[in-house]
Amino acid sequence: MAESALHNKTALAHELKRSVKGEASERIKLVYITKPEAYDIMWQKLESYYEDVCASVQAALDDLHILRPVAGDDFRGLVELVDVVESAYSQLSELGNLSILTIRDVDRITELLPNHLKVEWRRRYRDITPAEKIRPFVSFMKFLDTEKEAVSRMAENQPKARFKKHLIMLANKVQRNITSARFHLTEKTILTTQRKNVKNFKSSL
Repeated sequence: MAESALHNKTALAHELKRSVKGEASERIKLVYITKPEAYDIMWQKLESYYEDVCASVQAALDDLHILRPVAGDDFRGLVELVDVVESAYSQLSELGNLSILTIRDVDRITELLPNHLKVEWRRRYRDITPAEKIRPFVSFMKFLDTEKEAVSRMAENQPKARFKKHLIMLANKVQRNITSARFHLTEKTILTTQRKNVKNFKSSL
């Protein structure tokens, strides 16, 4: 009975090694089936690999879910958004999990684009083949890359978001100071005029 169990584990180890493909097969490539324990060792390596893959896939999807809308004149913001999408796309492609990206993901990211790009993508989507519509993210990524290339030069001339925000805050502060100065100047002018009027009135008595 014990010999049968050991034989079965060895057979399972050979079957497992034949069945696993791609990157996962590289993880168990150097596990030689000289002992029945090889089967358990291979499973441990595969479990570790698939846990890493799941974590990587989730990290890529999380990056897509924290994207923010881009204004029509924010060329730098558009480039940064496409860079994040491209990074997640490449990561999922390397992991062999591109199929996890569906039309829902395309639609969600489309809603973050400036209005003219939303319209343009819908036109492009209408014209792609039925086969491409099954996995639209490939065509969508090509579309985003084209748009990124078109605005890259203009994006270089725009300040970064933090710096732009700082400039806006500074401009608002200056405006408030000017308004305050004008108020105090007007108030001072009124007081001066009132004093003159009082002085003139006393002089006339």
